[in-house]
Amino acid sequence: MTSDELVEKVQIALSNAGLSNVVTLDCELSNGEVSLDRIDSKVRGQGNGKRALECFLSICDEHCLDIRLIVRPLDDSTDKAKLIAWYVRNDFVFVDGQCSKMRRKTCHRLLSSNDQN
Repeated sequence: MTSDELVEKVQIALSNAGLSNVVTLDCELSNGEVSLDRIDSKVRGQGNGKRALECFLSICDEHCLDIRLIVRPLDDSTDKAKLIAWYVRNDFVFVDGQCSKMRRKTCHRLLSSNDQN
């Protein structure tokens, strides 16, 4: 899969979920790993960001793509600690003990959950 194909799949999934005009999700695929650069919802507090992230994670899981990100609140109204907690609830972990870099290893997580069944 190319970066353009990933972006297209994400846009289709957001559109199918009714989120294409409400949420911006920027990502890029490079060397088999996805960089999640931004999730921005025009209407906050309605679960749109959560639904967009779920669409995105589903695509990454389907294609066994690991994800990395740097936690960056987009504005002063976003609490960084709450943003970090949100990513942690979605299986992201800190990279090398750094307080802003996070990663989600999709294939390893999927294999571990299959081992438990």
